[in-house]
Amino acid sequence: MIRTTVSLLATLAASIAGISPASAAPATNQAARAGQTNSSGPAMTFSATNYNFGEADVGDVVPLTFFFTNTGAGTLVVSNVVGSGGCVTAGDWSREVAPGQAGSIPMQVITKALAAGAKAMAVTVTSNDKSRPVAHLQVTGALVKAIEITPTNAFFQCSPDLPNATMTVLIVNKTDRPLVLSDPKSSHPALKAELQTTVPGKEFRLVLSTVQPLPQESVALLVTVQTSFTSTPSLTVPAFISIVPAISVIPPEISLPPAPLAKSLTVQINFINNGPNALTLSNALVNTKEAKVSLKEVKPGKQFQATVAFPEGFAPDPGQPLELSVNSSDPRHPLLKVAVRQMARSLAAPAGPAGKVAP
Repeated sequence: MIRTTVSLLATLAASIAGISPASAAPATNQAARAGQTNSSGPAMTFSATNYNFGEADVGDVVPLTFFFTNTGAGTLVVSNVVGSGGCVTAGDWSREVAPGQAGSIPMQVITKALAAGAKAMAVTVTSNDKSRPVAHLQVTGALVKAIEITPTNAFFQCSPDLPNATMTVLIVNKTDRPLVLSDPKSSHPALKAELQTTVPGKEFRLVLSTVQPLPQESVALLVTVQTSFTSTPSLTVPAFISIVPAISVIPPEISLPPAPLAKSLTVQINFINNGPNALTLSNALVNTKEAKVSLKEVKPGKQFQATVAFPEGFAPDPGQPLELSVNSSDPRHPLLKVAVRQMARSLAAPAGPAGKVAP
Protein backbone atom coordinates (compact mmCIF):
# COMPACT_ATOMS: atom_id res chain seq x y z
CA MET A 1 0.00 0.00 0.00
CA ILE A 2 1.54 3.31 -1.11
CA ARG A 3 1.66 5.74 1.77
CA THR A 4 1.91 9.04 -0.11
CA THR A 5 -0.55 11.86 -0.67
CA VAL A 6 1.26 13.29 -3.69
CA SER A 7 -1.25 12.09 -6.30
CA LEU A 8 -4.24 13.07 -4.10
CA LEU A 9 -2.93 16.62 -3.72
CA ALA A 10 -2.40 16.85 -7.45
CA THR A 11 -5.93 15.68 -8.21
CA LEU A 12 -7.41 18.16 -5.70
CA ALA A 13 -5.38 21.05 -7.09
CA ALA A 14 -6.38 20.11 -10.62
CA SER A 15 -10.08 20.06 -9.69
CA ILE A 16 -9.87 23.54 -8.14
CA ALA A 17 -8.07 24.89 -11.17
CA GLY A 18 -10.61 23.35 -13.54
CA ILE A 19 -8.24 21.02 -15.36
CA SER A 20 -8.46 17.26 -15.66
CA PRO A 21 -6.50 15.04 -13.26
CA ALA A 22 -4.73 13.37 -16.19
CA SER A 23 -3.02 16.64 -17.10
CA ALA A 24 -2.27 17.70 -13.54
CA ALA A 25 1.27 17.33 -12.21
CA PRO A 26 1.93 16.07 -8.64
CA ALA A 27 3.29 18.47 -6.05
CA THR A 28 6.86 17.41 -6.81
CA ASN A 29 6.35 17.85 -10.60
CA GLN A 30 4.58 21.17 -11.17
CA ALA A 31 4.59 22.64 -14.67
CA ALA A 32 7.62 24.66 -15.78
CA ARG A 33 7.31 28.42 -15.74
CA ALA A 34 5.84 30.05 -18.82
CA GLY A 35 8.13 32.26 -20.84
CA GLN A 36 11.18 30.01 -20.61
CA THR A 37 12.07 29.52 -24.27
CA ASN A 38 15.09 28.49 -26.29
CA SER A 39 15.25 29.94 -29.80
CA SER A 40 18.07 27.66 -30.97
CA GLY A 41 16.03 24.41 -31.01
CA PRO A 42 13.98 22.10 -28.79
CA ALA A 43 14.68 22.22 -25.07
CA MET A 44 13.43 19.75 -22.46
CA THR A 45 12.65 21.38 -19.12
CA PHE A 46 11.45 19.17 -16.24
CA SER A 47 9.26 20.55 -13.49
CA ALA A 48 11.30 18.34 -11.12
CA THR A 49 14.08 15.83 -11.68
CA ASN A 50 13.39 13.85 -8.51
CA TYR A 51 10.18 11.99 -7.68
CA ASN A 52 9.73 10.81 -4.09
CA PHE A 53 6.90 8.27 -3.81
CA GLY A 54 6.94 8.33 0.00
CA GLU A 55 6.50 4.87 1.53
CA ALA A 56 5.29 1.64 -0.06
CA ASP A 57 5.10 -2.04 0.81
CA VAL A 58 7.56 -4.49 -0.71
CA GLY A 59 5.53 -6.12 -3.50
CA ASP A 60 3.59 -2.98 -4.46
CA VAL A 61 3.69 -1.58 -7.99
CA VAL A 62 4.28 2.15 -7.47
CA PRO A 63 3.00 4.44 -10.30
CA LEU A 64 4.58 7.85 -10.87
CA THR A 65 4.87 10.47 -13.61
CA PHE A 66 7.58 12.96 -14.60
CA PHE A 67 6.30 16.13 -16.33
CA PHE A 68 8.26 18.33 -18.73
CA THR A 69 7.78 21.26 -21.12
CA ASN A 70 9.39 21.97 -24.48
CA THR A 71 10.79 25.43 -23.80
CA GLY A 72 12.60 25.54 -27.16
CA ALA A 73 11.76 26.62 -30.70
CA GLY A 74 11.64 23.22 -32.45
CA THR A 75 9.71 19.99 -31.97
CA LEU A 76 11.07 17.96 -29.06
CA VAL A 77 11.50 14.26 -29.79
CA VAL A 78 11.89 11.95 -26.78
CA SER A 79 13.51 8.80 -28.19
CA ASN A 80 14.16 6.64 -25.11
CA VAL A 81 13.48 6.31 -21.37
CA VAL A 82 15.42 3.76 -19.31
CA GLY A 83 15.07 2.98 -15.59
CA SER A 84 17.83 1.41 -13.49
CA GLY A 85 18.03 -2.30 -12.76
CA GLY A 86 14.79 -3.27 -14.47
CA CYS A 87 12.75 -2.30 -11.39
CA VAL A 88 11.77 1.11 -12.82
CA THR A 89 9.93 0.80 -16.13
CA ALA A 90 8.50 3.46 -18.45
CA GLY A 91 5.01 3.54 -19.92
CA ASP A 92 3.82 5.30 -23.08
CA TRP A 93 5.57 8.65 -22.76
CA SER A 94 5.06 11.81 -24.88
CA ARG A 95 7.29 11.15 -27.89
CA GLU A 96 6.90 14.43 -29.84
CA VAL A 97 6.12 17.72 -28.11
CA ALA A 98 5.64 21.02 -29.95
CA PRO A 99 7.28 24.25 -28.69
CA GLY A 100 5.59 25.58 -25.55
CA GLN A 101 3.65 22.34 -25.00
CA ALA A 102 3.93 19.95 -22.04
CA GLY A 103 4.62 16.23 -22.02
CA SER A 104 4.75 13.43 -19.50
CA ILE A 105 6.66 10.24 -18.76
CA PRO A 106 4.54 7.72 -16.84
CA MET A 107 6.58 5.12 -14.97
CA GLN A 108 6.19 2.43 -12.35
CA VAL A 109 8.47 0.93 -9.72
CA ILE A 110 8.28 -2.88 -9.50
CA THR A 111 9.15 -3.57 -5.84
CA LYS A 112 8.62 -7.35 -5.69
CA ALA A 113 12.33 -8.20 -5.97
CA LEU A 114 13.55 -5.28 -3.83
CA ALA A 115 14.54 -5.38 -0.17
CA ALA A 116 13.01 -3.12 2.46
CA GLY A 117 14.72 0.21 3.15
CA ALA A 118 15.41 3.58 1.55
CA LYS A 119 15.66 3.52 -2.25
CA ALA A 120 17.19 5.78 -4.90
CA MET A 121 16.77 4.69 -8.53
CA ALA A 122 18.05 6.40 -11.67
CA VAL A 123 16.14 7.19 -14.86
CA THR A 124 17.78 8.42 -18.08
CA VAL A 125 15.80 10.25 -20.78
CA THR A 126 17.19 10.63 -24.30
CA SER A 127 15.91 13.40 -26.60
CA ASN A 128 16.95 15.74 -29.45
CA ASP A 129 17.65 18.56 -26.99
CA LYS A 130 21.18 19.43 -28.18
CA SER A 131 22.05 21.25 -24.97
CA ARG A 132 21.18 18.17 -22.90
CA PRO A 133 20.61 15.07 -25.06
CA VAL A 134 20.50 12.81 -21.99
CA ALA A 135 18.61 13.97 -18.90
CA HIS A 136 19.15 12.23 -15.56
CA LEU A 137 16.18 11.80 -13.22
CA GLN A 138 15.86 10.09 -9.86
CA VAL A 139 13.11 8.13 -8.10
CA THR A 140 13.36 7.95 -4.32
CA GLY A 141 11.28 6.54 -1.50
CA ALA A 142 11.19 3.90 1.21
CA LEU A 143 10.02 0.28 1.08
CA VAL A 144 8.69 -1.53 4.12
CA LYS A 145 8.14 -5.25 4.54
CA ALA A 146 4.43 -5.88 4.88
CA ILE A 147 4.83 -9.42 6.24
CA GLU A 148 7.73 -10.60 8.40
CA ILE A 149 8.66 -14.31 8.58
CA THR A 150 10.86 -15.66 11.42
CA PRO A 151 12.87 -17.76 10.77
CA THR A 152 12.99 -17.33 7.02
CA ASN A 153 13.71 -21.04 6.42
CA ALA A 154 13.23 -24.33 8.26
CA PHE A 155 15.84 -27.04 8.90
CA PHE A 156 15.15 -30.53 10.23
CA GLN A 157 17.67 -33.23 11.15
CA CYS A 158 16.15 -36.68 11.41
CA SER A 159 17.67 -40.07 12.27
CA PRO A 160 16.28 -43.52 13.10
CA ASP A 161 16.25 -42.46 16.77
CA LEU A 162 14.68 -39.07 15.99
CA PRO A 163 12.30 -39.66 13.08
CA ASN A 164 9.88 -36.88 14.07
CA ALA A 165 10.75 -33.21 14.32
CA THR A 166 8.64 -30.05 14.65
CA MET A 167 9.36 -26.34 14.43
CA THR A 168 7.27 -23.17 14.36
CA VAL A 169 7.60 -20.26 11.92
CA LEU A 170 6.18 -16.93 13.14
CA ILE A 171 4.36 -14.76 10.57
CA VAL A 172 3.65 -11.14 11.57
CA ASN A 173 1.64 -8.52 9.67
CA LYS A 174 3.59 -5.22 9.87
CA THR A 175 0.86 -3.08 8.29
CA ASP A 176 -2.35 -1.54 9.62
CA ARG A 177 -4.47 -3.67 7.29
CA PRO A 178 -5.90 -6.98 8.53
CA LEU A 179 -4.19 -10.03 7.04
CA VAL A 180 -5.82 -13.36 6.26
CA LEU A 181 -3.64 -16.45 5.67
CA SER A 182 -4.89 -19.72 4.19
CA ASP A 183 -4.08 -22.96 2.40
CA PRO A 184 -0.64 -23.93 3.81
CA LYS A 185 1.00 -26.50 1.52
CA SER A 186 4.25 -28.49 1.52
CA SER A 187 5.89 -29.55 -1.73
CA HIS A 188 6.93 -32.90 -0.18
CA PRO A 189 4.78 -35.42 1.72
CA ALA A 190 7.50 -35.85 4.38
CA LEU A 191 6.61 -32.43 5.82
CA LYS A 192 3.20 -31.32 7.12
CA ALA A 193 2.23 -27.63 7.41
CA GLU A 194 -0.43 -26.38 9.84
CA LEU A 195 -1.55 -22.76 10.21
CA GLN A 196 -2.55 -21.29 13.59
CA THR A 197 -3.83 -17.77 14.31
CA THR A 198 -2.27 -16.11 17.36
CA VAL A 199 -3.65 -12.58 16.92
CA PRO A 200 -6.42 -12.28 14.28
CA GLY A 201 -5.26 -10.26 11.30
CA LYS A 202 -1.81 -9.65 12.80
CA GLU A 203 0.11 -12.71 13.99
CA PHE A 204 0.18 -16.35 12.91
CA ARG A 205 2.10 -19.56 13.62
CA LEU A 206 3.09 -21.93 10.83
CA VAL A 207 3.75 -25.30 12.49
CA LEU A 208 5.95 -27.63 10.39
CA SER A 209 6.29 -31.32 11.29
CA THR A 210 8.06 -34.25 9.62
CA VAL A 211 5.85 -37.17 8.64
CA GLN A 212 6.61 -40.88 8.35
CA PRO A 213 7.82 -42.49 6.20
CA LEU A 214 10.83 -40.21 5.81
CA PRO A 215 12.78 -40.14 2.54
CA GLN A 216 15.90 -42.27 2.29
CA GLU A 217 18.02 -39.23 1.47
CA SER A 218 18.01 -35.58 2.49
CA VAL A 219 15.50 -33.42 0.63
CA ALA A 220 14.93 -29.69 -0.04
CA LEU A 221 11.34 -28.48 -0.28
CA LEU A 222 9.07 -25.41 -0.16
CA VAL A 223 6.14 -24.52 2.09
CA THR A 224 3.67 -21.97 0.69
CA VAL A 225 0.85 -20.00 2.33
CA GLN A 226 -1.75 -17.86 0.53
CA THR A 227 -2.38 -14.30 1.79
CA SER A 228 -5.12 -11.70 1.38
CA PHE A 229 -2.61 -8.99 0.32
CA THR A 230 -2.57 -8.35 -3.43
CA SER A 231 1.02 -7.09 -3.22
CA THR A 232 2.10 -10.35 -1.57
CA PRO A 233 -0.38 -13.01 -2.69
CA SER A 234 1.66 -15.89 -1.29
CA LEU A 235 4.47 -16.57 1.18
CA THR A 236 7.22 -19.15 0.67
CA VAL A 237 9.31 -20.79 3.39
CA PRO A 238 12.22 -22.94 2.11
CA ALA A 239 12.76 -26.10 4.18
CA PHE A 240 15.38 -28.84 4.30
CA ILE A 241 15.11 -32.30 5.86
CA SER A 242 18.52 -33.77 6.61
CA ILE A 243 18.52 -37.57 6.96
CA VAL A 244 21.43 -38.78 9.07
CA PRO A 245 22.29 -42.29 10.36
CA ALA A 246 22.01 -43.19 14.05
CA ILE A 247 25.83 -43.01 14.23
CA SER A 248 27.82 -40.99 11.69
CA VAL A 249 31.33 -42.16 10.77
CA ILE A 250 33.60 -39.40 9.40
CA PRO A 251 35.39 -40.16 7.14
CA PRO A 252 33.46 -43.31 6.15
CA GLU A 253 36.68 -45.25 5.32
CA ILE A 254 40.44 -45.13 5.81
CA SER A 255 42.46 -44.59 2.64
CA LEU A 256 46.21 -45.39 2.65
CA PRO A 257 48.95 -44.61 0.09
CA PRO A 258 50.39 -47.55 -1.89
CA ALA A 259 52.32 -50.20 0.05
CA PRO A 260 54.84 -50.23 1.48
CA LEU A 261 54.28 -46.92 3.28
CA ALA A 262 57.16 -44.53 2.67
CA LYS A 263 56.68 -43.11 6.18
CA SER A 264 54.47 -43.70 9.20
CA LEU A 265 50.90 -42.47 8.91
CA THR A 266 48.27 -41.53 11.52
CA VAL A 267 44.56 -41.40 10.65
CA GLN A 268 41.66 -40.13 12.79
CA ILE A 269 38.07 -41.36 12.52
CA ASN A 270 35.17 -39.57 14.26
CA PHE A 271 32.03 -41.32 15.48
CA ILE A 272 29.06 -39.00 16.12
CA ASN A 273 25.94 -40.14 17.97
CA ASN A 274 22.87 -38.54 16.32
CA GLY A 275 20.36 -40.12 18.70
CA PRO A 276 18.97 -38.80 21.99
CA ASN A 277 20.51 -41.54 24.19
CA ALA A 278 24.12 -41.54 25.40
CA LEU A 279 26.46 -43.86 23.50
CA THR A 280 29.46 -45.86 24.68
CA LEU A 281 32.22 -47.08 22.35
CA SER A 282 35.00 -49.54 23.29
CA ASN A 283 37.52 -52.12 22.03
CA ALA A 284 38.70 -50.26 18.94
CA LEU A 285 41.15 -52.29 16.83
CA VAL A 286 42.38 -53.00 13.32
CA ASN A 287 42.75 -56.63 12.23
CA THR A 288 46.53 -56.41 11.86
CA LYS A 289 49.12 -56.38 14.62
CA GLU A 290 51.14 -53.68 12.87
CA ALA A 291 48.48 -50.99 13.32
CA LYS A 292 48.00 -49.34 16.72
CA VAL A 293 44.60 -47.92 17.73
CA SER A 294 43.53 -45.55 20.50
CA LEU A 295 39.98 -44.39 21.29
CA LYS A 296 38.89 -41.28 23.21
CA GLU A 297 35.58 -39.69 24.10
CA VAL A 298 35.45 -36.12 22.75
CA LYS A 299 31.91 -35.26 23.95
CA PRO A 300 30.43 -37.56 26.61
CA GLY A 301 27.99 -39.96 25.03
CA LYS A 302 27.93 -37.99 21.73
CA GLN A 303 31.29 -37.91 19.95
CA PHE A 304 34.30 -40.25 19.90
CA GLN A 305 37.59 -40.26 18.01
CA ALA A 306 39.67 -43.28 17.02
CA THR A 307 43.33 -42.69 16.11
CA VAL A 308 44.98 -45.38 13.96
CA ALA A 309 48.77 -45.38 13.49
CA PHE A 310 50.37 -47.31 10.61
CA PRO A 311 54.18 -47.80 10.73
CA GLU A 312 56.70 -46.98 8.01
CA GLY A 313 56.91 -49.81 5.49
CA PHE A 314 53.39 -51.04 6.28
CA ALA A 315 52.29 -53.56 3.64
CA PRO A 316 49.21 -55.63 4.52
CA ASP A 317 48.50 -59.12 3.26
CA PRO A 318 46.73 -58.58 -0.10
CA GLY A 319 44.39 -61.46 0.62
CA GLN A 320 43.16 -60.07 3.94
CA PRO A 321 40.66 -57.14 3.87
CA LEU A 322 41.54 -54.62 6.58
CA GLU A 323 39.01 -52.85 8.77
CA LEU A 324 38.72 -50.84 11.96
CA SER A 325 36.11 -52.25 14.32
CA VAL A 326 34.60 -50.62 17.42
CA ASN A 327 32.10 -52.06 19.89
CA SER A 328 28.98 -49.95 20.48
CA SER A 329 26.39 -49.84 23.25
CA ASP A 330 23.65 -49.20 20.66
CA PRO A 331 21.82 -52.58 20.41
CA ARG A 332 20.97 -51.92 16.76
CA HIS A 333 24.59 -51.20 15.91
CA PRO A 334 26.67 -53.31 18.32
CA LEU A 335 29.73 -53.36 16.05
CA LEU A 336 30.86 -50.41 13.95
CA LYS A 337 33.22 -51.17 11.04
CA VAL A 338 35.38 -48.86 8.94
CA ALA A 339 37.09 -50.30 5.86
CA VAL A 340 40.83 -49.71 5.37
CA ARG A 341 41.70 -49.40 1.69
CA GLN A 342 45.21 -49.03 0.23
CA MET A 343 45.74 -47.53 -3.18
CA ALA A 344 47.45 -49.71 -5.77
CA ARG A 345 50.90 -48.63 -6.90
CA SER A 346 50.87 -47.51 -10.54
CA LEU A 347 53.00 -49.55 -12.95
CA ALA A 348 56.02 -47.81 -14.50
CA ALA A 349 55.79 -47.12 -18.24
CA PRO A 350 57.99 -49.43 -20.39
CA ALA A 351 61.36 -48.00 -21.39
CA GLY A 352 61.95 -47.19 -25.06
CA PRO A 353 65.22 -47.23 -27.03
CA ALA A 354 68.28 -45.78 -25.30
CA GLY A 355 66.54 -45.83 -21.94
CA LYS A 356 63.81 -43.39 -23.00
CA VAL A 357 60.32 -43.86 -21.62
CA ALA A 358 57.92 -44.92 -24.34
CA PRO A 359 55.06 -42.46 -24.92
